[in-house]
Amino acid sequence: MTKKTKVLVTACGASGGMGILKSLRDKSDIELILTNAGLYNSGFCYVPDCPRYVVPSGNDPRFADILLDIAKEHKVDLIFPVADEEVFALATKLDAFQQAGIKVIMSAQETLFRGADKGKLMKVAERLRIPHSKTYDIENPDQLKPSDLKFPLVVKPAIARGGQGIFFVQTADELKKAFTRLKKEFGEIPLVQEMIPGGTGSVYMVGLLLDEKSEVKAEFVGRSLQTKFDFGGPATVGESMDAPETIHYAKKIVQATGPWKGVVSVEFKKDEKTGEFKLLEINPRIWGYNFLATQAGIDFPYLAVRTFRGEDVGFQAEYKKGLILVRCIEDRVMESSELKAESVTSAVAQTRF
Repeated sequence: MTKKTKVLVTACGASGGMGILKSLRDKSDIELILTNAGLYNSGFCYVPDCPRYVVPSGNDPRFADILLDIAKEHKVDLIFPVADEEVFALATKLDAFQQAGIKVIMSAQETLFRGADKGKLMKVAERLRIPHSKTYDIENPDQLKPSDLKFPLVVKPAIARGGQGIFFVQTADELKKAFTRLKKEFGEIPLVQEMIPGGTGSVYMVGLLLDEKSEVKAEFVGRSLQTKFDFGGPATVGESMDAPETIHYAKKIVQATGPWKGVVSVEFKKDEKTGEFKLLEINPRIWGYNFLATQAGIDFPYLAVRTFRGEDVGFQAEYKKGLILVRCIEDRVMESSELKAESVTSAVAQTRF
């Protein structure tokens, strides 16, 4: 009998985590272990018959050590991180996981920081002639004359994630207020960019799977048709697309900022005036509506598992275009005794709900 691969999925209740579970739950060669920052979540309900742990969020300094202990206890082979904060937390402990014989499907810390700093990323894009929004390299908004600016502008933290701290400004006064607030709140120089014109359906996402040698093994393009926030953020409706230009640019920026490993998603916005796809950011983890790619023909979660356990999966790029994923809410009713998990708040203390 073939030994099952033990895969620990973090943030299993998040949209990205649910996409992974839908892919891996019924695979005969996979055994799942789940973690989440709260007990009441979709992931625990979707896969009720496996080890489940309530752990601190990725922002908590205890997170990586706790996850390492859980992984050791269950002799986990692979960890599939889902949330940005978890990815960055685990990056600080990758050596410890490696020494324990546990692989984490993600890139090294130095690569993460190169991709996360959007200001530096735009400079790389400029050098590579990848279209992007005009970015003002300033330390103080007073350096700019109102006549030099083309409003509306976007002001946001250079390294913030998940749609945090984004301001859309129409005047020099609004720019100054937003800049000052973000600098104080995040302790860094904010990014000031011209807004890319484009409404619903203009944000495209290129999903790439890279092996441990940073070679691309799978590619997919989708666009968000509806998002959590009015200005963007996580997609709640997505569509599989044919947009080879975005794949070309994504591979180019990933190669220049790597070595990347695992699943990454590169976002672009299509300028409704020029038709150009302009780079927005690199996300160092699987994207929220990844199940669309699975249904379209490229099963990123399973391909990632197979790749990181040493299999040759070839190159996967054929998928059905024009499929739409709509994120729906499904109510689950169960006995209270069915929804249980270990609550782990330190590397040694465990109590049962």
